[in-house]
Amino acid sequence: MSRRRDNNATRAAGQGCTGLASLLMVVLVASVAVLLWQGPHLLTAIGSFLVVDDRPTRADAIVVLSGDTGARLEQGVELFRQGYAQWLILVGGGQQGSPSAAEVMSRQAREMGVPPSRMMTVERSTSTREDALYTRDLMAQRGLKSAILVTSPYHERRASLTFAKAFEGTGVSVSAYPVRDDLWHPDSWWQQDTTLRLTIIELAKLLYYKLNGYI
Repeated sequence: MSRRRDNNATRAAGQGCTGLASLLMVVLVASVAVLLWQGPHLLTAIGSFLVVDDRPTRADAIVVLSGDTGARLEQGVELFRQGYAQWLILVGGGQQGSPSAAEVMSRQAREMGVPPSRMMTVERSTSTREDALYTRDLMAQRGLKSAILVTSPYHERRASLTFAKAFEGTGVSVSAYPVRDDLWHPDSWWQQDTTLRLTIIELAKLLYYKLNGYI
């Protein structure tokens, strides 16, 4: 009976999280619809808020998060080539039985000229929060004290806040450097269905992370 109650409680908790996410999505869609009616100025402000762009300085590692068509990796490799770090950390999990996103990126990075001896992978993560936690553990094991975080512009705010939360008290500094050549732009994201959808989902995730204490 106890095990059955535990299973029911777990199922109820999962349904609660799903319900909260759905509610957040409805609220955000309605909010964006109002903003679309009001005009582009507030929409541009939202786009600009999502972007975190620190001036790159030399660090121990460049951390590239998976999740796009390849622009993040290209940006990370370019920073590596320019000598901003000696390590390239590629982060992203995958489905069981298939290569992880990190492994796929490492193969591509080798083809782009990055020595395998200069790359590390984080292959277990399935979310931005896990990206941060597992990267923190890897950097601690290797004694790395600074990193440049590379991801898409719309994802940089949540990623930066999540990494900052995960790295609290470690003495490790993480700066943000979003992809330069990206299809998403803060002053026009609402003009295409794909980027509009990306942004609404990202805003919902940002709020969800805030409510759950991940940032």
